[in-house]
Amino acid sequence: MVENPGIRDFFCDDTPGAEDLTYIYPHADIVVLGGTAEPGVWELRPDESKAREIIRRCIAVEPLIAEARVIGQRVGLRPVRSRVRFANEWHGDTLLLHNYGHGGAGVTLSWGCAREIAVLVREMVRSTA
Repeated sequence: MVENPGIRDFFCDDTPGAEDLTYIYPHADIVVLGGTAEPGVWELRPDESKAREIIRRCIAVEPLIAEARVIGQRVGLRPVRSRVRFANEWHGDTLLLHNYGHGGAGVTLSWGCAREIAVLVREMVRSTA
């Protein structure tokens, strides 16, 4: 993560099968840079050489990043399923909503999935009122 030097546009190159991904996800004050896709690797400690390579790839896409201060490193594990699990089930009086298995597509799918969850909750509330 780097301080946001004024970047407003998202960028994502996640060619299927590639281990080196390039993405730039701006937020208000920070920009999340990435990444890698390494099946079977579940290491939670950041790898400095991979972090430098991620920054290099992102600077090639958006030169403003070159002057941005690194403010943190995180490792994002993204378990993926053959299909996203989006379902509901009752456990006694408790409604359990399943919404997972997005893999690296979570940032792009989250808005639509959250909207669908909100619709489902509204329907459940109406049916019990």
